[in-house]
Amino acid sequence: MRLSPSPNGPNGQPQDHIQSSVEGYPAGEQSPSTRANGSTRTLGGRFAPGNSGGPGNPSARAVGQLRAALLASVTEEDIRQIVAALVLKAKAGDIAAAKEVLDRTLGKPVEADLIERLQLLEQAHASRAMEQHNAFDPTLI
Repeated sequence: MRLSPSPNGPNGQPQDHIQSSVEGYPAGEQSPSTRANGSTRTLGGRFAPGNSGGPGNPSARAVGQLRAALLASVTEEDIRQIVAALVLKAKAGDIAAAKEVLDRTLGKPVEADLIERLQLLEQAHASRAMEQHNAFDPTLI
């Protein structure tokens, strides 16, 4: 089954409301190459087609190189020894080590009463909705 195209344009407005003064730009907007201030945004503030999106994170390449060097320097046996030392510290009573081991193995704890609190909120919402429903008096219309 083939659907006919929507009569609405890309922003939900009927196509006859969109007239292009410059190809690809709504009426009244200019392409980024014709903007006097050098901006690559349309007059409406949207990024224009062809906008590079900015320089990105200038440190990303350096961080990536450092991460690669770290991964190349640490072996699987190193990881096992580090984890064993952390577990020994946790067993000896080091709270920070115990927290790290438990968080990494079991996941961060969720608030214990979260489900109970959600149930109480749902009950309160339901009772409020019932009160509003019961307060409706059709004779007042």
